[in-house]
Amino acid sequence: MVTASAAPKLRLTQTTVGPLNIAAGSNGATQTVETFNGGDGTLNLAVASSAPWAVPTLGAVETCLPGGNTCVPVKIALSTASLAKGTYTAFVTVTDPNAIDAPQSISVTVNVGGGGVPDKLEYYLQPGATTSTVFKTASLANVSTSGAAWLSVTVDGQGSFLFSVPYRVTVNAPSAVQDLSANVIVAGSNFAGDNKTIPVQLHVTTSPIAQPSSTRLGLRVVTGTKQTTAIVVSNSGQGTLTISGVTAATSTGGGWLSGSANASNVVSITADATSLATGTYAGTLTIASNAANANLAVPVDLTVITAGPPTSGAGGVVNNGNFAGGENLAVGDIAAIFGEQFVSGDAVSADKLPLPATLANAQVFVNDVAAPLFYASSGQINFQIPFEATTGDARVRVDRNGTRGNTVSINIASAAPRIIVNNQFSLPIVVNQDGSFPVAPITGIKTHPAKVGDALTIYAVGLGPTSPAVASGVGAPAAEPLARVTSATKVCFGVQISPFNPGGQVCVDALFAGLTPNFVGLYQVNAVVPDGFQRVDQVPLQIQMTSGNSNTVYIAVQ
Repeated sequence: MVTASAAPKLRLTQTTVGPLNIAAGSNGATQTVETFNGGDGTLNLAVASSAPWAVPTLGAVETCLPGGNTCVPVKIALSTASLAKGTYTAFVTVTDPNAIDAPQSISVTVNVGGGGVPDKLEYYLQPGATTSTVFKTASLANVSTSGAAWLSVTVDGQGSFLFSVPYRVTVNAPSAVQDLSANVIVAGSNFAGDNKTIPVQLHVTTSPIAQPSSTRLGLRVVTGTKQTTAIVVSNSGQGTLTISGVTAATSTGGGWLSGSANASNVVSITADATSLATGTYAGTLTIASNAANANLAVPVDLTVITAGPPTSGAGGVVNNGNFAGGENLAVGDIAAIFGEQFVSGDAVSADKLPLPATLANAQVFVNDVAAPLFYASSGQINFQIPFEATTGDARVRVDRNGTRGNTVSINIASAAPRIIVNNQFSLPIVVNQDGSFPVAPITGIKTHPAKVGDALTIYAVGLGPTSPAVASGVGAPAAEPLARVTSATKVCFGVQISPFNPGGQVCVDALFAGLTPNFVGLYQVNAVVPDGFQRVDQVPLQIQMTSGNSNTVYIAVQ
């Protein structure tokens, strides 16, 4: 079997350019992104752009990395003189038919006739709440407020580049219900479009406040097909939030956008490209509710693309616990792969065990072995890394109905523990014996702090092999002998200051660490909360194994 290291591997020094501030009527400065080979053989590159104003070309081979390694620069000319004032994004695609981790895209964003400084800021907060917003100027500027006690602004670090300085606007709501106004003043930036007075409005309310999980949607749909996605509207205010309706409007392309909401305040959004030509389209979804910010507008940007093979994103294979990029995966791990055109119809979930190797005519191959699948959609497939997979450098691809996709690289370890986190609420899936979550109170979720002596169940992925072994795609045994992990497992509470001075960290042996009965790839670690560390609402919690430690999550202990 050919390994991932026996082929070229496309590597880019960056995949994002901008936002760049460009004066109206002018062309932007040419941008350069270096490409290089992280594998064997030789790269054979080609470049293309999704927009005519971003023009990529390949430069001559040059020495650009330590040790004399060579790169091929992608030079992106910005022909923006004819663009109207506004923000534009293009995608430059770098391809190589024989390389792993190809194709890759470079997003290029420009602000024409304006910068990253907003025209206005408006906030809805319950009494005593705090929030903040970050904007960027093209250079260091003089940024101040009109003197309101509830409003402040600070430099948020030093910025990634000289042309991009971030400022954080912080709003602290008073204790009384009221509407307040003030200004943030930006002056002295070397980009004239940055220098302005920003009106700031604050609405302090005891009504519900609608908070969407996404404030702007960008969808890519194959021409002739539909795509459905969803956003969750949560309540960051008081009372009970009720959505009364969802309306859609489009500025181009006709009635391709629609939406609806259910009783759980989940808004389903459908982009119908069955009659659209390739290109870009714009629309807005308006969510009506009983919230103080009653009519919530969510812009929707649609890109309609030509049908092609399934395309996996480089670095797009992550664990399904906390979805962190650039990390090892483990044998038996639950993973997600992101890309596009994985399936041509609606999303499909597996409905029985053992898990199938094909869903909606899609397959995921790990080192050319078909993996068990949990879920398949156009842009995401959840699958299990086979327990039988060889550790080390590996390759993954998606095939659709026999059409072979590109190959991306991963590294497989014997174990890579990750505690599962609900990203919407930053909620670690750590459970008290009564089913509640030992975290600070979260609206609509049953919580109460843990206490010393309580037994907690920590749900995780990536804990590796078990005894007895469980076949890939098969539910774990529900009776003894249960599938216990083969590596020693501890649960640690509190903060370790250094390996030689552990401070307030206390570690205990797990009562049980293994696969959750009847589930595929889902582990649980049971442990008793010890004494000897500070009991607060943000106690660090971590699983420690011989092969490495998990991510750190936080629970409340009193």
